[in-house]
Amino acid sequence: MAKINALDARLLFKNKMFLTFGLHREPIKIQCNHCGKITLSDMEWVCGYCDAQNTSTNLYSFLNKCHQCKQPPKCFECPHCGKIVFLVNSRDSRHCARKIGPLETPETEADIRARKVRQRDDAKIELEHEILMVRLNGELPGHVGKKNSPSFSANLEKGIFHCFGCGAKGNTLEFAALMENVNPSDGAALRTVALKLKEKFCPNLGRKVEGKKATVAKTPPSKPKDVPVVVNPPLDFELKGVDRDHPYLKERGFTQGTINHFGIGYCSRGIFKERIVIPLHDHEGNLVGYCGRVIDDAAISEDNPRYRFPSKRERDGHVVEFRKQAFLYNGFRITAPVDDLVVVEGFTAVWWLHQNGIPKVAAVMGADCSEQQAELIAALVKPSGRVWLMPDGNQAGQRCALSLLTLVSPHRFVRWVKLEGDTQPTDLSAAQLKSRLKM
Repeated sequence: MAKINALDARLLFKNKMFLTFGLHREPIKIQCNHCGKITLSDMEWVCGYCDAQNTSTNLYSFLNKCHQCKQPPKCFECPHCGKIVFLVNSRDSRHCARKIGPLETPETEADIRARKVRQRDDAKIELEHEILMVRLNGELPGHVGKKNSPSFSANLEKGIFHCFGCGAKGNTLEFAALMENVNPSDGAALRTVALKLKEKFCPNLGRKVEGKKATVAKTPPSKPKDVPVVVNPPLDFELKGVDRDHPYLKERGFTQGTINHFGIGYCSRGIFKERIVIPLHDHEGNLVGYCGRVIDDAAISEDNPRYRFPSKRERDGHVVEFRKQAFLYNGFRITAPVDDLVVVEGFTAVWWLHQNGIPKVAAVMGADCSEQQAELIAALVKPSGRVWLMPDGNQAGQRCALSLLTLVSPHRFVRWVKLEGDTQPTDLSAAQLKSRLKM
């Protein structure tokens, strides 16, 4: 075996490079990663695939410069098997030179696992080599600090680097950009480098795998657990930081007194972000949830409904379920049976009627009345009293009125105050409301 000088030996032992000294010597083809040209080199090498070897003591000069573009190469092509062998700085024994058999020999399971490991770590291998090149040269491309000084530091686990000579620092992608002579602050150029890395190391990322679909063993469906369900339990918290001065409510004509009375306001965070939050109380006055109303009707869609109610959730070993059909909105404020009760569809109608001198009002919160809500309505009205129905004038309002008539009229006198077209109770003035209701 040929002798090596002290500098070569120090480099080899310090960096544990992917090189082994062979017993014969012949020129090999080197393709420079920077200029793409093929040169011949007589450096010492060993192929990690076929164990072909070559010897030389010219390692340092080869690593430093390409013979044609004077830039450090990254890999060379074995003239025996045609494989590309990386020059790497690695402490991982998985990258050491080893024979995996002739090309025509079928791969064993161990070989397949080893190949997948090598493919997975190609990006790390190349980054380690780039770092080695910088350390040997003492400078980054475009380096303006002191040359040939050990001022470059990199942490592969964290994916960061820092050159104390020129002050350059950053992450793995920025390092790759510098090694490609690209300005990391140029977004378009940085994206190009990222795409090159993706194509080289993750070519199938984001692509559908063709061929047979992987079969997944079907597990028998698990039996549903007998988890107790709790309906409308009182909340143990209240929303804080609600904006009661939001312009939406004032633009709708609601006074500050009405806003404060019902505790409504604009929410800027959480599941009710950019909605008006409405506290919901059951017939006993317990706070059982919040509802959120959008402030921009143009944004209403199937995924973004006008009103968002609490969803089902698990807590403390039981299922918490919210049911708006179990109570009337504003019903808890009517503490004793009354002579006249106005029933509307939604929240805003309750606020509007209250603001215009009609406080005995409740809402079913939708276009349908449940049997439980009908019982609560009957309980809030004296046997000789009257229930005034004032839903919206559209088809949903008509459905609401028919639902209320069917369930409430067997127990109490009910009168439907019909509104024209798409008219809503909030479209009527105080005088018009009292004229229509005749209370």
